[in-house]
Amino acid sequence: MPARRNCLKKAILAFAVLTLQHVLRPNLAFGAKCRRHVLGAGHRILNLSPRHLHRGQRQQLQRVERRSSALPGIHSADAAPVAVAPDFPEVCRLQCPEVLEALRRAQLPRNRRSAARDLKPGCRDRDRGGPEKVQHRQKSRDDLGCRGCTLGLTTDYGKNVAISSAATRVRPELTRVLCAACRAADPEFRFTSIQVNLNTRYAMHTDGYDAGASRMLSCGNFTLGRMWLHNWAAGNWSLVDTHDQWIAFDGREFHLTEEWDGPERYSLVFFTNSGWCGQNLQPGVRQTLEALGFPWPQQSDTFQRLLPMPPERRADAEKTMPPDLAKAELPSELLAELPEL
Repeated sequence: MPARRNCLKKAILAFAVLTLQHVLRPNLAFGAKCRRHVLGAGHRILNLSPRHLHRGQRQQLQRVERRSSALPGIHSADAAPVAVAPDFPEVCRLQCPEVLEALRRAQLPRNRRSAARDLKPGCRDRDRGGPEKVQHRQKSRDDLGCRGCTLGLTTDYGKNVAISSAATRVRPELTRVLCAACRAADPEFRFTSIQVNLNTRYAMHTDGYDAGASRMLSCGNFTLGRMWLHNWAAGNWSLVDTHDQWIAFDGREFHLTEEWDGPERYSLVFFTNSGWCGQNLQPGVRQTLEALGFPWPQQSDTFQRLLPMPPERRADAEKTMPPDLAKAELPSELLAELPEL
């Protein structure tokens, strides 16, 4: 009898553990999706309409929204549709051999951002069947594929805290060179983070919830590879050339990468993470990053007005795409909804 009781207890305990895992894992995953949706996704990956959620998920989403409301520069669904992104002038044109040399010495990891796409060196997407048929390939250590990382401040969505990225600790010299180059090009510009990309073609996306304007530079052995930038207030798209020149833009606007020819295209985006101040900033991070050369922003460097949430602007961005660009970028089911194409 005691042996049977022990077996029964073990069976009940195992059943309880499996049940808890079945119940808790979806909720934990949902919590992470909530944080990405509220704090920085900007991608059409999740419909968080309250009527589609059960009570626990609605409460979880409300908690995340309350926490994020204290972050500066966050979009608001209730914000008035005010034009925020003026036509930023080019910062300067600059030959940057020291930047290119530092980038070539760095070993960049695989780019894991959801909007990142491979572009085979020397070829365009049309040679591979278009963006819908792009297949991620197994890459050797020497293959110049879709690579990239974030240096400086980044957001840990699981803990809802702004931290120094792991790539910063691994690549301090690269971080110093890039910070110094941006400060030399635009001494008045302040930033907390740098997105480094190699041979990465981005699909239409926004840069999450940047707190202020961004600076961008691309360099390497390539031609074309410009940035398509949407202006939500004007309702149009424009091509921006960033090859060997620094430009300023609003990363909250939708944008994407033009195809390019050539084996090597680096792109750098300097921006301010939305967790740059306040209780979400991990203690000691600011001092660590300032020592590496990041010129920490002030409140006057951040956006003073808000844009509507990215999902509210996505349809307008898709409808106003130039026809050739829309055919290359949008999936067939969306093209069918645009009769003019």
